[in-house]
Amino acid sequence: MHEQPVFRDRGLFEGESYPVAERLARQGLYLPSGLALEVGQIDRVCTAVREALA
Repeated sequence: MHEQPVFRDRGLFEGESYPVAERLARQGLYLPSGLALEVGQIDRVCTAVREALA
């Protein structure tokens, strides 16, 4: 979403407001994703999610 540090650090979306996206960001769950993730990293994410839901 537009408030992620990667965007904020670059000054993108500065002074802009997107209420729906901001609400979703507060209530959402961010999981690492991408083609560069290695199996060990995926396992680590899965373990963390399982522990959080236990």
